[in-house]
Amino acid sequence: MKQISLRELIFYVWRSSHLYRKLWESRGFDPEKDFHKDEDLKNIPVITKKELRAIDLKNRTTASTYDGPYFLGFSSGTTGFPLSVFHNSYTKPSYYRFIEKLDAGKRTSCLILRPWHMMPVFINATLKGGYFNSEARVICGDINNLEFYARLAKENEVDYLLTSPHTAIRLAAILEKKKYSISYIKSILISGSPLSSAAIQLLKQYYGDATILYAYAIAEAPAAIGLKSSLCDALNKISPNAYHLNTEDYILEINRGASVITSLRKNPTPLIRYAIEDQIILKNNFRCSCGFPNGPICIVGPRIGEEFYKIGGYSFHIEHVKYALKKLTYLFTDDFTLQLEQAVYEKQLITIPRLFLKPRKWFVKFLNKKLIAEIITKSFYINQNGKYISFKDELQKKLLQPLEINFNSTIKGRRILPASETVKPFY
Repeated sequence: MKQISLRELIFYVWRSSHLYRKLWESRGFDPEKDFHKDEDLKNIPVITKKELRAIDLKNRTTASTYDGPYFLGFSSGTTGFPLSVFHNSYTKPSYYRFIEKLDAGKRTSCLILRPWHMMPVFINATLKGGYFNSEARVICGDINNLEFYARLAKENEVDYLLTSPHTAIRLAAILEKKKYSISYIKSILISGSPLSSAAIQLLKQYYGDATILYAYAIAEAPAAIGLKSSLCDALNKISPNAYHLNTEDYILEINRGASVITSLRKNPTPLIRYAIEDQIILKNNFRCSCGFPNGPICIVGPRIGEEFYKIGGYSFHIEHVKYALKKLTYLFTDDFTLQLEQAVYEKQLITIPRLFLKPRKWFVKFLNKKLIAEIITKSFYINQNGKYISFKDELQKKLLQPLEINFNSTIKGRRILPASETVKPFY
């Protein structure tokens, strides 16, 4: 995908995209009259994921010819009605190129562990983006069969791993049992889930000889929005979700406290002033311990108005919590906060769900919290790799802790929040 100037992008989309032209005309924006310099970007209407999903793929795809082929991908974390997009190549941001030069790994034997529905677009885009050398042996693995792919990793002496934080940790535990020296793995690219200090700690513990790259990315976009590495101790002191900002491929704005991006890439499903709606703090001229030139960083917080949160390989949905609370409506209002913490336990990454409920009556605070947790757990479902599974059954794998119940009479509305360390910089 060709990188172009903002002005070129705006007029390319105006000519080629039925979606954007219709949206802009309906809101009184005409590039010929209203876009003369880059600062005029703020005059362009913001578009949301909900608005994009409401339009069929044909009408969201530009009419121009491309440097394809382009593969269809899907936004992660959503079920039932994901946002579909086309990608041709995942570009290498400057921070990736910086770490690539420092990395001792040869990257000759690569293992990719991603959800199958995301694998075709991921393979094509990483190949076109130059993420593998010409002699690389690439294994595409099933995240639901880690035992088998751990064996293949051992047989093929894998030295380059591309996966999510929780999958990398689970794989490492299996590799240890199979007597494969994890020190052979020299390069790792982590994406697909928010980070926690617990996850970073375990990844460093298991893969101490590897250079680990962490990407802040969304499936809709053609490159990482932010990157950091295992050398970025200065960033981790601020937040586990602090990253070097990719200013080559994106313009990132803060609109009403949340993130809006414009992708400077010419592709069939462009993103112009697209509301990710992650809470973001920007800092300029940041000096990092990794040695990368001083520049902008982003600190990523909770997503505003999101109906779910994905962490540890699971998606927790507001609707599922509401359903599980049905039998207790005489005790609690439908206001609640579910906060998802992570911790290290016996060299595994454990997700800890803490549910804060609003009592209807004063005497509720004297009720047995353990009993309330048991009642909710029986009807509570979560999502894993697009499938609904019983929270109660999943507890047996010991990757989740039982529900912790707390009472809070000041709660208003329904929210799912990440770990307190992620929320802290924003309050």
